[in-house]
Amino acid sequence: MQDQSCTIALLVGGALLAGAVYTYAKLGFFKID
Repeated sequence: MQDQSCTIALLVGGALLAGAVYTYAKLGFFKID
């Protein structure tokens, strides 16, 4: 099923992106304020 593998790829990519943004926010944004 192409749809399932595409959905899984989107979920994994989204999780990695969210983790990267969260880490960047903790290390970066809060120090500025």
